[in-house]
Amino acid sequence: MRQKNTRIVLVAKWLSLSVLILAGFVVPFLSKVISLSYNYIFLFTIVTSFSTIIVGLLVKPFVDQIGSKSMIIISSFGVAALSIVWAMLPATTPIFILFLLHFFNMFFLGMVLILIGRLFLISIPDNDRITFASMVNFFSALVALLTGLCGGYLIDMGEQMHSNIINSYGLVFLAVMFLSCANGIVCCFLKEKGS
Repeated sequence: MRQKNTRIVLVAKWLSLSVLILAGFVVPFLSKVISLSYNYIFLFTIVTSFSTIIVGLLVKPFVDQIGSKSMIIISSFGVAALSIVWAMLPATTPIFILFLLHFFNMFFLGMVLILIGRLFLISIPDNDRITFASMVNFFSALVALLTGLCGGYLIDMGEQMHSNIINSYGLVFLAVMFLSCANGIVCCFLKEKGS
């Protein structure tokens, strides 16, 4: 039973890592599609930090009451919903809407990452920590590399599509939506006390 739960945590960890990497494509999206100056893009990184700090402050009381599983599922579907919005944003979107979307997107994603990190630490086997951590780091690097390459390929495809419904980075954001939904579904199978 513990091994099955550990596998689920690892899959969720790698899915959330993929979501984080693809969500990072918002920076070139803001620069290339929305044509924001680097000053505003710097402010976006501050918004990311601010939302992550807020998550860190808010997560503890909720995790103690309802557990990580429920919060991961809710946050994963929150990221998925916001990714659909990102995919359809026109180049004329006002800056305050971009900031608001980015804040909530990073809030939900930060929640997922913190809680999955918590579950990952709990799932590390006592007798073989170094081997386990080495294996996880190797596959995390592989997942990160493949996700980044796929993200670049999706941008190239999106720029050639010329869709009226989604922007040129829309395929990347739809991939974020798909991976976030997959993460939420995978986490439904987690076994955790209090969830």
